[in-house]
Amino acid sequence: MRVDQVGYALGEAKHAYLLGGAQGTFTVVDDHGRTVRQGRIGPVSARGMTATKPFSTSTCPLWTYRVTAAGATSPPFRIDTARRLDRKPSHLADCRGTVYAEPKFAGEGGDEIVEPLTPLGGRVDVEGGWVDAGDFVKFTSNGVLPGRAGFRAARRPGPSAGEGGTPLSPNLAGRVAAAFALGAQARTSDVGELVTAFPHAYYPESSWEGDLELGATQLALAARELDDPRATGWARDAAKWAKTYIAGDGKSTLNLYDTSALAHADLAGLLRTGVSGAALGVRELAADPRRQLDTGVERAGQSPFRTAVDVTDFDAAGKSFGFAATARLYQRVTGDPRYAAFGARQRDFTLGANAWGVSLVVGVGATFPRCPHHQAANLAGPSKVLYGAVVNGPNGADNFADLPFPAGAKECTRPDESFNGQGSRYADDPSSWPSNEPAIDFTSTALLAFSLAGTS
Repeated sequence: MRVDQVGYALGEAKHAYLLGGAQGTFTVVDDHGRTVRQGRIGPVSARGMTATKPFSTSTCPLWTYRVTAAGATSPPFRIDTARRLDRKPSHLADCRGTVYAEPKFAGEGGDEIVEPLTPLGGRVDVEGGWVDAGDFVKFTSNGVLPGRAGFRAARRPGPSAGEGGTPLSPNLAGRVAAAFALGAQARTSDVGELVTAFPHAYYPESSWEGDLELGATQLALAARELDDPRATGWARDAAKWAKTYIAGDGKSTLNLYDTSALAHADLAGLLRTGVSGAALGVRELAADPRRQLDTGVERAGQSPFRTAVDVTDFDAAGKSFGFAATARLYQRVTGDPRYAAFGARQRDFTLGANAWGVSLVVGVGATFPRCPHHQAANLAGPSKVLYGAVVNGPNGADNFADLPFPAGAKECTRPDESFNGQGSRYADDPSSWPSNEPAIDFTSTALLAFSLAGTS
């Protein structure tokens, strides 16, 4: 029995998944064993793997529940307000962060540090900021995502990136501007390789028009708050880059590379107030997040768990949270709730409503990664849980071939892989980084999705 192991918000669609072809009834019981709802199991999926049970869209008492059917019992889950459901404080601090010079990279993928890091001198106080659940690498481009939803972005130690005064890679210019409302010179022709991170191979990104749209939009919003006369010019720039993105060939959905959905949502608000000379209007702009969501809905229709992501490829968790966030943003812009249930199901997938029955957020739910590919978590042992870390989730089985065990790591494994299949695999052990490595892009996108759910 697969459910969202965190729980469901009051009033939203709630689905559980029963593996197998059993028919009959299901029962929802509270944590005292009392029956609170019964119903019939829904139709078996086309692939014969699951039966979906929409067990209520009504408001239930705030309690903890389980679903039982055909001899199977789900993990416990809560029903609560969206604001309270997805919150659990957990903080780590670093008051003496070191700043390093740009590393020297080599290796087959061009992303292996081949010489010791060189400190630039001094320490930086970053206590109270991003926890290590976001991985050890802290990229401005990914930290923007929760910042967009109202979370403060703190200064971060990291490698030096170029001489002062040189043009910035356009995706970084857009995202830094969005985060801090700072102007930046950007190269927008003959762009070459984007430097989301050093080296390019670490984040082989090619999308940047949406980043400049996002940056110009945030500059315009900030300028309006400050009565800065440049606001209209920046709003026109944002509309220009939005139109360029929409007309381009590199369109995707909200993920670590493509931030257009964030930009569209805020730009729509600007356009509604009137922007003379804007390259497009709200209707044309809103059509693009609808395109993104329609792409997901079509893919989800082929999945027994109604997930929109490809579980044989990278970024299953991050892209799922991206769809969940985009559904919320689209409803804010248009007032149209047609994608609300779709978005909730993408979140459910990341929190346990998947073939493996595992929450992809460490420390969340009844079953979650216990042996992540993370140095500190591995060496600290099972008593120290890396709360809030988001792992990749299922990935293509071929990506797990000949993975070495990390040098110096402690043995740790959860060997049950009985639900692997259809070319997809999930493994919970330190060597299985394709499925079990926390990353800041996954964690930040999750934070964005949860914050939108809690404030919508």
